Amino acid sequence: MAQLDGHVTTATITGEIDVTNADDLAGSLGEIPGEQALVLDLSTLSYLDSAGFAVLDRILSERPVVVVLAPGSKLRRAATLMGCTTTMTSPRPKPPRERRPCHDRGMATIVAFHAHPDDEVLLTGGTLARFAAEGHRVVIVVACDGIVRPEATGPALRARLDELHASAAALGVARVEHLGYADTGHGSRLSADPPGRTRFGNAPVDESAGKLADLLRAEDADLLLSYDPSGGYGHRDHVRVHQVGARAAELTGVRVLEATLPREPVVRLFHALRVLRLVRRYDPQVIATSYSPRSAITHRIDVRRYATHKRAALAAHRSQTHGTGRAAPLFRALAALPAPIFGLLLGREWFVDPASGSTRTTSDNLSH
Repeated sequence: MAQLDGHVTTATITGEIDVTNADDLAGSLGEIPGEQALVLDLSTLSYLDSAGFAVLDRILSERPVVVVLAPGSKLRRAATLMGCTTTMTSPRPKPPRERRPCHDRGMATIVAFHAHPDDEVLLTGGTLARFAAEGHRVVIVVACDGIVRPEATGPALRARLDELHASAAALGVARVEHLGYADTGHGSRLSADPPGRTRFGNAPVDESAGKLADLLRAEDADLLLSYDPSGGYGHRDHVRVHQVGARAAELTGVRVLEATLPREPVVRLFHALRVLRLVRRYDPQVIATSYSPRSAITHRIDVRRYATHKRAALAAHRSQTHGTGRAAPLFRALAALPAPIFGLLLGREWFVDPASGSTRTTSDNLSH
């Protein structure tokens, strides 16, 4: 077993697992600290019977898990039938490489700044997986811990950050950081800070931007991914990500691109999802002014090749796919889709270059 970033444990299972040794597997997996997310590497496993699947099914129900299968694995069909939505057919993400200057290695360092755990997946997950697969260093920074409730303590306080580390492992991300803030919450009322924690929306922009700028300098970052001015659908933490990201870019001179969606199809899709009751409690007037108009988008990235990575990363956020949140039915449905259909629906990602005068989609390459 190998630990990644101290928050994710990778367990490699080889050979054959059947009724004679399934209990041994259960015992070994049970020794892994419960507060750590888990990557199960089954890429060299040659046989797994029903007793082994029962062990894996129990583990999948207890903690964030990403399952790694070799391309063409016969286990993939069985895992799908078992209901394992966290399978992926790609090599295990490699540990971070020793940092060298970009000009020496011909590679870039990309920092993706997001509001909450799970935001990294839908807007930028495929792009991050593509960067990582091409050999670039990818870093995810989240402003908030994903917890709104002031009474949360202990493992509950880290639950969504642990899911984030599992998601990052599925995407091949080298480093994950949390700026240290609590969720601000969504709605008209601004909640007071919980004991010992500061809500992101209550922190001064310059304070948050200073933290992000320090990380950008330490990473010698080449590109910062942030949000558009509307923060997507107007969540105050997402709007603050735009403000903080823009200010950090000013402080460091790092190039910034703003993750977004084309507004026009989003509005049409929202109305369809409301009819299907896959989204709840969203204001149609807010959606009508959400994200960015097509004319403002400068980059459309084809990430269909990384649909399996992106789907596995989404499935790692079990609290969101199996919870009671307003988007849970949609996330659950997406995570259960076959990879080709998932790629068809979520196989493109969009960005705006705020420094560009372009008024149309111009590039599938974020390097220009």
